[in-house]
Amino acid sequence: MPRKGIIFGIVIGHSLEWYDFMVFTSFSVTISHLFFPGHSLYESLLTTTATLGVAFIARPIGGVLLGLYADRRGRKAALTLAACLMTLSMMIITCAPTYAAIGIGAPMLIVVARLLQGLSAGGEFGSSTSLLVELARPARRGLHGSWQMTGQAIAILAATLIGALMNQLLAKSSIEQWGWRIPFAIGTLIGPVGFLLRRDLDTHRALSNVDVEHASEAVSLHVIIRTEWRALIRAIGVVIALPVSIYILLSYLPVYTTMELKLPVVDAFFALVVGCTLLAILAPLAGALSDYVGRKRLTIAALVGTLAIIYPLYAWLLESPSLTRMMLTQSAMSIGLAGYFGPYGALLAEMFPSRHRATCLSLAYNVSVTLFGGFAQVFVMWITHRTGSSLAPIYYVMCGLAVSLASVMTIGPKRVRALATEHEHVLAEGMALQESRR
Repeated sequence: MPRKGIIFGIVIGHSLEWYDFMVFTSFSVTISHLFFPGHSLYESLLTTTATLGVAFIARPIGGVLLGLYADRRGRKAALTLAACLMTLSMMIITCAPTYAAIGIGAPMLIVVARLLQGLSAGGEFGSSTSLLVELARPARRGLHGSWQMTGQAIAILAATLIGALMNQLLAKSSIEQWGWRIPFAIGTLIGPVGFLLRRDLDTHRALSNVDVEHASEAVSLHVIIRTEWRALIRAIGVVIALPVSIYILLSYLPVYTTMELKLPVVDAFFALVVGCTLLAILAPLAGALSDYVGRKRLTIAALVGTLAIIYPLYAWLLESPSLTRMMLTQSAMSIGLAGYFGPYGALLAEMFPSRHRATCLSLAYNVSVTLFGGFAQVFVMWITHRTGSSLAPIYYVMCGLAVSLASVMTIGPKRVRALATEHEHVLAEGMALQESRR
């Protein structure tokens, strides 16, 4: 398989995770009516949003199980299994009867689907990011790792465009009756494509075969935590900026637009299209730039810049809400965050040795996403309702960005260089092993 095909096969599953999440969030108002009827819109939305959080409870479990599986059996095996679980989750939601049809069984089906999605997504990031970075030459790790975040931006963009199209072409009654199922059905078609591409991954070009050869080292969670606990804590801190920015600034925007800005939900879709397009374009450029100027330096600059502009931008937006101001705000935030998203994958991957890189990445990523992203929307919705401050979500994001900034600043260059050298040694060993087999 050509290199571009390999990268696409790796990225597509992680992209499907974000597509699924964004579609569910975009149609959360409709889903709340159909599956979680309550006494008020606020109560129904809160229950639906909490259902999103349920999936995050399964993430650390999926991260550990699929991460260990990837480190023992190879990245390809774990990625193929994750694609199957993700497709099954979206299929259940696509076909689920509503509360009016089967009563309490309807929300239970949604919860089961979200749990499956959480298990799949939990192991997806560690395995796919490890393989992307391990495929790259040393001077291009930043660019390779950035395709992960580019895929996320494209997935969110696709979900946003579909949501906007649905709201433009269909009446509200049609969306509630059947239209909301279409985006999920599209996801079930994407899933098998990802499975087939991953099944045919040319794994001899990466470290996955070497990982199988070293399975006898018995990678275990206990050993990983004992030897890598400092790096894991640091990595959890580095990751925090991702869930607080994506889950609040992007996926929560349709709800924020209608509840706080009092603008049509379609305005949120237009603003997201602009923001996600910029992210998809700028993230790989930032990843490539990090190969020259350094990942730590670029990430710090991006986080400092984003922290400097976020409060005045959203205060300006709330002063006089409009589509133009929202699009400008999203554009500025996307430009700032691209410098963090681009080097993100390689920065994290270089913090851990290859023999248990997938497990460490999965653990750090999912602990952070679960704690700071899973119930983030529930928290900011509740705190906004209690305090009456429309800037409450922005304060939450600012705190997350600050923690990530502090964590990145503690990454020592000696550790990164040492692990990069170890990576090259393992890569050379893998190449020699393949040559001997021929």
